[in-house]
Amino acid sequence: MDNILKQIDNFKKQNDCMETAFKNKNIQFTKLSIDSVDIKTETELELLKKYNEYLKGISKNNRPPPQEKPVKQEAPKKTEEEDEDDLPKEDSKPTYSTITNMEDIKRAFFNKDYETFNALVRQHHFKYYKVNYKYASDNTGRPRYVAKNLLRSFVQGLDDYRKYLMVCFRCVLFDKETNEYRYPSYWIVNSNDDIKTILSSLYDDYDFIVVEEEEAVSKLLNKMEKSDGENDDDLIGEVYVH
Repeated sequence: MDNILKQIDNFKKQNDCMETAFKNKNIQFTKLSIDSVDIKTETELELLKKYNEYLKGISKNNRPPPQEKPVKQEAPKKTEEEDEDDLPKEDSKPTYSTITNMEDIKRAFFNKDYETFNALVRQHHFKYYKVNYKYASDNTGRPRYVAKNLLRSFVQGLDDYRKYLMVCFRCVLFDKETNEYRYPSYWIVNSNDDIKTILSSLYDDYDFIVVEEEEAVSKLLNKMEKSDGENDDDLIGEVYVH
């Protein structure tokens, strides 16, 4: 009996929901009226079941027609040239000539084996420059740590050119009273291409002095050697591009 009463309750709930939906949508239907007092429980269940089927039939007949699924149009096949255009482009940085692989030269230098360094350098026809930063006056009057931090920017700016260059940058206190600084640097260029072409807009930040005479080259190579601030109170900082 409990199972029959549960089924009756479920059908009543389903039927009530469908009746409410029909009224909200103005759908016509004939409501079933049952006098539970004068009817047996099994008969009530049978009537509710048939009424449920009747309501479901009305619901089915009043469903909106199914929408047609849009046909997906195939994209036209691409040519080989178009396929290549869709591939991710490699970083197209220009490349320049190199005179030699400088790894052994740089290794000797930073191991402070300057005799080997000089011997290896002399085996090749590098280009040499003594260079000064044009805008050093922008840091006049500023604290030493601010002036020194500019060296890091020099190195970052030349990061893409390491295989073409070996450079020593220094920050020097030129005038202690006014905190005026200078930024001399010494460059070995490992390319037969013009330095202005290699550096592009960065070239305009510096004054380049070509060093060609044998004695002048020797002095430049000697100047490049790591100072580490020994016996030089005016040396604020020293960094290398290598």
